Amino acid sequence: MNHPLVTVIIPAYNHEAYISECIESVFNQTYKNIQLIVINDGSTDNTKQLIQKILDQKNDAFSFISKKNEGLIKTLNLGISLAQGTYFCILASDDFWMPNKIEKQVAVMEKNPDAGVVFSDTYFCYGMKKTEVKYSKYKPRLLKIKQGVPVNLYNRLIVENLVISTTVLIRLDVLKSVGNFDDTLTYEDYDMWLRISKKYNIIYLNEPMAYYRIHAANFSKQNLKMLKGATRTLEKQYSLLKSDHNLFYIFSKRITFYLILAATKIKKRKIIRLIKKITKPQIQK
Repeated sequence: MNHPLVTVIIPAYNHEAYISECIESVFNQTYKNIQLIVINDGSTDNTKQLIQKILDQKNDAFSFISKKNEGLIKTLNLGISLAQGTYFCILASDDFWMPNKIEKQVAVMEKNPDAGVVFSDTYFCYGMKKTEVKYSKYKPRLLKIKQGVPVNLYNRLIVENLVISTTVLIRLDVLKSVGNFDDTLTYEDYDMWLRISKKYNIIYLNEPMAYYRIHAANFSKQNLKMLKGATRTLEKQYSLLKSDHNLFYIFSKRITFYLILAATKIKKRKIIRLIKKITKPQIQK
């Protein structure tokens, strides 16, 4: 198998409790041809100091940029501008990967040159506690996607975001062909997957390759913000669709989105209760 360079961007903000585990999961990858760039987005806790300590221990084995706080989207776009790899990954600074994540995904993409993106299932991690609860339990429509082959996912994604950014590997030229993350939106990753899926096939691997960490800041406390962000993202898509589709098509997609959203909200509460039950007693932030 070829071993093309993979650029990994870690945008870090106020995750002193998690950043070490996050970075170590990149160094523990079985795939070694990695360009790692860690960008501290003006953290006010000890995140910057911890990253510097790891950098010193690793003998400058990765690039570290510390800047004033500009938000996630500008941080990601800075990462894109610095990327040199054939492939591009984003790893949130509170998440971490399985050791074989990049190796498996690169192998799949090298066999499927017509695919623009590969993503996978993931486990939930609650605070500091790993679980075996899968994202696909929360998003059961993932199981309906044909596994391991390039498929057109646009019609599915426009009614529900099924992709967690931490699990994604993208061809860098595909990413650059659709443009940077849109800094006018707050649900920037959803918009990116929609833009890519309109032009390129996507591969789903029904295997957890990461841990997505749940804590107060990212899952249970931002329902309204996420709803507003998703709605703005969809409005952008609907305006683009008007030239290619009739109003009935757009209306039906909008209705389906809100029906799925309601069902997902119920599912979210069940998943949170399940994870809390599994992980008791739990260290709280």
